[in-house]
Amino acid sequence: SSLAGICIVKIEDAPSAAVPSPALKICSFKVSEGFSGNRYSELLLRATLAHATERNCTPLFVTVFERHARLVEFFEPFGFDRLPERTSRGELVLWKPTLPAVGDTLSGLAFHVRYGPPRFDVHQAWHLVPIQPRFSHVLFPESRPDRLLFEGMHAFGNAIRKAYLCHSPTRRLDAGSVLVFYRTGPQAALVAVGVTERVIRTTDPAEVSREVAKRTVYTQAEIVDHSRKQLL
Repeated sequence: SSLAGICIVKIEDAPSAAVPSPALKICSFKVSEGFSGNRYSELLLRATLAHATERNCTPLFVTVFERHARLVEFFEPFGFDRLPERTSRGELVLWKPTLPAVGDTLSGLAFHVRYGPPRFDVHQAWHLVPIQPRFSHVLFPESRPDRLLFEGMHAFGNAIRKAYLCHSPTRRLDAGSVLVFYRTGPQAALVAVGVTERVIRTTDPAEVSREVAKRTVYTQAEIVDHSRKQLL
C-alpha cells in the first residue's frame, strides 16, 4: 500500500572526459526509511545492472551530494569510483564501467567488483555448491520454477552479497573463486553463479552472526545449532 523504493535511469552524455559517452545515469535512487534493513537498495541496484548489461550500456554513473554519506558508502563496494572533479552543483560523481577496457589486467574478485555483476573472471577456479530447493528458492528467488507475485520478502534474497554457511572441509576456496550453485532434488538445476568474496572458518555462533548479518537463510537459532554440530 506504499512505495518501498524507486530507481530511475536514463541514457545521457557522461559528466566527464574520463567517462565514455553515452552512459547510463542513475537519476533517482531511494528507499523509504520505513523499509530499511530489507536490502531493497541492493535489489534496485541488481535490476539496474541487469538493465545496463542487457542493453550494452556502459558505463553507469550517479551524482550525489557528499552529505549523503550512506549512499556513497553503499555504491563504492560495488565498483563505483569517485571522479576527481565535481558537478557544477558541487556533487560527487561516482561511475562504474560494465565492460573491461582493452588491455585491462584486473582478475578474480577485483574484476568482478569493477565490472559485475553479472560479469566475472572465468579463468578462476570453479566450485560446484549443492543447495537444497527450500533454501535456493529463498536465497535465489529469481531461480524459482514458479515466480511469486510479490517477491523481495527476504533480505537475504534481495541482497547481491550473500552468505552461504556449510560444514564443507574444503580449504581450496579463495577470493575470486567462482561458485556454481546446484539445486538438488527432483527439480535439479544450476540456479546461480557467484564469486567468493572471502571465506571465514569459525565455530563461534556470535562471530558467524556478526559476519553474515541478514545475508543468510538461517535464523540465529539455526546458526547456533549448526555451530554446535561443527564442534561435535
